Amino acid sequence: AVPASDLYALGATLIHLLTGTAPADLPQHQMRIDFVGKVSLNSHFAQWLEKLIEPAPEKRFQSAREALEALEEQPP
Repeated sequence: AVPASDLYALGATLIHLLTGTAPADLPQHQMRIDFVGKVSLNSHFAQWLEKLIEPAPEKRFQSAREALEALEEQPP
């Protein structure tokens, strides 16, 4: 297990809380959980959450600090 695995689990938990549906029961597209159509989210938050659940670990946030900093950034 690496920090990116824990961040994926956080993303999946957030998706479950936001949709009321287990991530495994949501549709997938190219190994990505397709949750965006099930909720109304700020686009910045949706993109952040999509990066948390990126299937390729090397494309996810590599630390909780990196994820937090990205979340706190204000989009232009």
